[in-house]
Amino acid sequence: MPMKKKHLTILAFLTVSCLCLSLTSCQEKTRLTKLEMEQLKLTPEEAERLTPDMLEHRKASFILSEYVVLKGQQYVLEISAKEALEKKGISQELYDKVAKDLADTNAAINKALQEGQKLNLPQSFKDIP
Repeated sequence: MPMKKKHLTILAFLTVSCLCLSLTSCQEKTRLTKLEMEQLKLTPEEAERLTPDMLEHRKASFILSEYVVLKGQQYVLEISAKEALEKKGISQELYDKVAKDLADTNAAINKALQEGQKLNLPQSFKDIP
């Protein structure tokens, strides 16, 4: 086999192998116990659909929810990224995702209020059933 054709064959094999590995990791599921599902407020069907990344995000959200309080009509995260890492083991990436979720929630609250909707906002996320 000519050298150029051999290199293309090896490259094609490596590409297909990488694609298969990435598809496998995308479909990877995490098994949760019944207690974990209850703690994360998930149904078995919801838990089945979670990828490991989604599960970590949800766990971080629940952990950080104890630091979320209502100030006026907006929720505020009263823990810094550094403190979240030191006290709770929450990475910067997960902290940023939770902070973005909170910003999106506040934007939705603002929009609803501008549209004249009456909202009954819980004082903290811990109060949400």
